[in-house]
Amino acid sequence: MKLPTLFILLFSWALNASAQTDSSGYKSHIHQVYSNKFIIEKINFKGNKRTHASILLRELNLQLLQEIAVDSLPYFLKTNCDRLYNTSLFTDVSIGVDTVAANIIHLNIWVKERWYIYPEVSFELADRNFNVWWTEQNRDISRSVIGVSIKQGNLFGNREQLTVTTQLGYRQEFGLGYSAPFIDKEKKHGAGFKVSYSQNKEIFYATDSNKLKFIRILKEPMLQRVFGAISYSYRPQYATTHLFQTAYNYSKIADTIAKLNPEFYYQGKTSLEYLEASYRIEVNHVDNWNYPLHGLKVVGNVAARFVNFKDLKFYAVGTLELGKFDQLNVAYGDYYQTPDKNYLIFTNLDHFEKATHYILNYQYVNEKRTFRVEAYYKKYNHLVQTTNMASNVYATAFATGDDGKGFAQGIDF
Repeated sequence: MKLPTLFILLFSWALNASAQTDSSGYKSHIHQVYSNKFIIEKINFKGNKRTHASILLRELNLQLLQEIAVDSLPYFLKTNCDRLYNTSLFTDVSIGVDTVAANIIHLNIWVKERWYIYPEVSFELADRNFNVWWTEQNRDISRSVIGVSIKQGNLFGNREQLTVTTQLGYRQEFGLGYSAPFIDKEKKHGAGFKVSYSQNKEIFYATDSNKLKFIRILKEPMLQRVFGAISYSYRPQYATTHLFQTAYNYSKIADTIAKLNPEFYYQGKTSLEYLEASYRIEVNHVDNWNYPLHGLKVVGNVAARFVNFKDLKFYAVGTLELGKFDQLNVAYGDYYQTPDKNYLIFTNLDHFEKATHYILNYQYVNEKRTFRVEAYYKKYNHLVQTTNMASNVYATAFATGDDGKGFAQGIDF
């Protein structure tokens, strides 16, 4: 009996000595290597009743077992408060620190969620301005559009956005949009869609001097529009987002409109459709995404549009924002318009008139002062070429072709 008892006593002493050594060695290791650093052992979230904790973690540049220099801790706390504010999910964010052991900390993040359902009511007049509606249209209230839009900014707690829109009155429109910024476990990929349908019982089909000429038929819509778009987003880092979108737009007018004005959709067509592919990149390093005071933001947009699946239109826009006051913009685009209908009476023209714009502008806004300078170059192609029908310069001109060219350039302050 003595031998087993002695063995147990020796084993217990060795185990106790080992535990003390491990504990002492761990503390010594902390003091020697991490004496000027903290280790994050735990991150707690409070107040996120709807928002999933994984969504908050996605925005932070903090993670478990991360080492943070003691003098850098205030900076990390301030930066991550800003990051959570920038989600637009919360009205209040605060981060507390609990020291649970030597250089071991727990982070307690308190958030106050905002109201995620936003109803919006809109009212607009169908006419060009209030004076036209008041005088020429005799204050006809039926020539107004009342709209209701309901937005849900955090549908299932993953920052999804759902938008439902309805407009009634002079123009009827119904729309639905949904976007999910994260559809994968790593929370880097997102997707969304938009669809809408609108119609008008009355539209203007031509101008007479400075007056618009309207037509209204209750039996059928004068104008119908269908729009649909799908999008894909990629956000590899906190500040960088790529967005790819493909959109389809279809418009159709009643046959009556095409008969009254064959050039409403060019050469007697009753429909117009286009497919657009676009790409947008945003690199946002400002402190507050809604009200920036410091930092740099760069936005670029590129799009190509195929009108009736044959005519290609292209444009690109770049924006550089330097904090709160400065903005630099670069733009390029191809723009088209139908030649004046008076020329088409006598001559069939094969092309739209085309303008290519190159624009660079800088803007500085501070309190009540705005300074803006813009340099531009505009090139024109397929302009209508005309000649007079008589020697009288006031005689009616007719088109002889559409090979005209021109340009404009300058600097505006």
